[in-house]
Amino acid sequence: MYRAPAEASPLVVVTCANRVVAHDRRSGHAIWELVLDENSVHNGCVRCVVEGERVVVTSTGPHKSTFNTEAEAVVTCVDYRTGQRLWEQRIHTGLSSVLVVPSILIEGGQVLVTTGNKLCAMSLEDGTPHWSQPLRSTVATTATCGLAIPGHAIQSDRRS
Repeated sequence: MYRAPAEASPLVVVTCANRVVAHDRRSGHAIWELVLDENSVHNGCVRCVVEGERVVVTSTGPHKSTFNTEAEAVVTCVDYRTGQRLWEQRIHTGLSSVLVVPSILIEGGQVLVTTGNKLCAMSLEDGTPHWSQPLRSTVATTATCGLAIPGHAIQSDRRS
C-alpha cells in the first residue's frame, strides 16, 4: 500500500551565539527569536533539541557571583511555534566558565543534560528537576561529555 510522505515540519530552528531563531521552512523568514542571557560566556556553544511542540536549548552562563568566573549550564524551554519561554533551569557547575559545554538529549518526557561534572534529569513539561549525579573525569582541560540513549547520541560536538 502506498503511503504519502510525512508533512515537513513548518519551522527550522537555528542557534547562533546567544540567539535562537525559528525560520519558516518555505520562505526562510524569521518567525520568532529568543535572545539568551546577554552575559553568555559561551557564544557559539548553544545546543537545541526540538521535541514535539517544545524547543529545549542549552547554553553556558555566568554563575551569579561577583568574585568568581564559575559557569552555570542554562536549560531553556520555549514553545516551538511562538518562541514563548516556558521554563528555565540553571545548573551550577563549580567549573571554569571557559570549560563548560552542556550536552542534551530528550526521551520519554525527560530532558537529560551533562554539564561536564554532572548528569541531570528534568521534566520536559515544566523543568522540574528529577535527579542529578556527579560525573568523574581524570581530565581537567575540558568539560564536554558525550550522552547516549538507545537510538540517539550526542558526542560532544555532534549528534547522531
